[in-house]
Amino acid sequence: YVGMSFVFSIAAAGLMIVVAAGNDGNANPDAFGAGVDTAGSGAVIIAGSIDENGAISDFSDRAGGQPDHFLAARGEAICCQYQDGKIFVDADGFVYLISGTSFAAPQIAGAAALLAQAFPNLTGKQIADILLRSAFDAGTAGTDTTYGRGILDIARAFQPLGTTSLA
Repeated sequence: YVGMSFVFSIAAAGLMIVVAAGNDGNANPDAFGAGVDTAGSGAVIIAGSIDENGAISDFSDRAGGQPDHFLAARGEAICCQYQDGKIFVDADGFVYLISGTSFAAPQIAGAAALLAQAFPNLTGKQIADILLRSAFDAGTAGTDTTYGRGILDIARAFQPLGTTSLA
């Protein structure tokens, strides 16, 4: 159990949290993720799962009541077993594929880490905002109750957002 005051402390320290939405196919993220989002005051992203075609995974909990901080990433049919640097194939010729919002969350966390490395002056809240604002819009136009802000788009996250001005 993570105390919500701990989540608030993490956000106040300038860090961010990525939490998996849940794998029940519900209209809302799990209560834990929703609570973390509320306590994180903008420094939290709830991760939903999409398939290889960008469709929300059947098992993935949806954005529901937390659409402003919900972001989807590939979490369905992820190959995660390697041996000696190659994809592991068992004696019967099978490759193991794993699915879950827990496989989408590390992709979003990795994107956040890349932004933090490239722009060390950014806070966790700013990084979360960039990832959410730069998302590929999916589903109903704009923020919606299925995809939330959309699908992770790391290339767009590294492009300038907003307007620029000269001093």
